Amino acid sequence: MLFKTSKSNRRTDVLFPGTPELRSALDVMAAYRKAAAERTGAECATILCNSRGLPWTPDGFSTSFNKARTAASIDKHLHDLRGTAVVNYIGHGYDDRALAEMFGWATKDIARIRKRYAGRVQVVSASIERGKRRRP
Repeated sequence: MLFKTSKSNRRTDVLFPGTPELRSALDVMAAYRKAAAERTGAECATILCNSRGLPWTPDGFSTSFNKARTAASIDKHLHDLRGTAVVNYIGHGYDDRALAEMFGWATKDIARIRKRYAGRVQVVSASIERGKRRRP
């Protein structure tokens, strides 16, 4: 899946794999958008839509995210989600260059995240798994 980042004024592309989990989440969102369109008569062309069937405004999404985060007693902020995703992909064996392309960050930023947040066991385990997949 290819997207342009908004922080770069749409100059930076990000490319990431469409995993089965992502496909499932997108299917759920599509069903939600369809139900909202039937209920409200408003069609939302974006991935995430509010309860009125309209695209989220940045403030509206942030406010709803914060309410859900607080209710779930999660100590993460909206801006933490990309870093958390990077750490998860590190655990699945992705290298720094691939992650930099996927998230629109510099390779040195991914290396810093890997060093700080990805545990040694996670990194070594991912390397072992990559090696196993390469063998005939």
